[in-house]
Amino acid sequence: MALAYMVSSLTKSLEVGEFTKRLGIFGPIFLTFGVAIGGIIVPLTSLPFLLAGLVLYGFWATFLIYYLGNTFIAPIIDFWIARKWGRPIVAKLAGRKALTQIDQIAKFTGVKALAVLRIFGGILFDTTSYAIGLTNMKFKTYLLLTTTLPIPGMLIALYLIHKGLISSPLYLAIIVVWGYSAGALTSYWIYKESKKIK
Repeated sequence: MALAYMVSSLTKSLEVGEFTKRLGIFGPIFLTFGVAIGGIIVPLTSLPFLLAGLVLYGFWATFLIYYLGNTFIAPIIDFWIARKWGRPIVAKLAGRKALTQIDQIAKFTGVKALAVLRIFGGILFDTTSYAIGLTNMKFKTYLLLTTTLPIPGMLIALYLIHKGLISSPLYLAIIVVWGYSAGALTSYWIYKESKKIK
């Protein structure tokens, strides 16, 4: 499964890369919004945009693209979509399966829980953004934790992706396994925490 995911992402990144090159100076803007869309429509992935960015612009420029799209633009939009329009629109953007996780997160999310989810959430990053919008947490608190705590994990993830491109595909497999493992462990933690409040 991880191998198929990597092959698919690499193939898409070639197409994304070619299109990005044709955009010239607007290429980084396109990649930033591509990453953001991957964080707003939950089943989509931003990996092809990150791979294309690494090939075209290098590590640090791509980190900025990743940060702006994944940790700033998408989470802000996710939060306000959930807060303004609630579960019906979230169900359409995140999917019914993700909505179950979102409801579980929203039941007990406070500052401590958000901190844990932002540091270790893995593939739950986007569902967490929607979930917090369904709570009464202040936007300033949400924004502060969301734009600072994920940075170390993002640097590690992008480093592994970069190494996967220039060294060995094994690094790409590590990042996929890491993301899903973190998501699975965090899902278990959410389950245990939600049981405490029943």
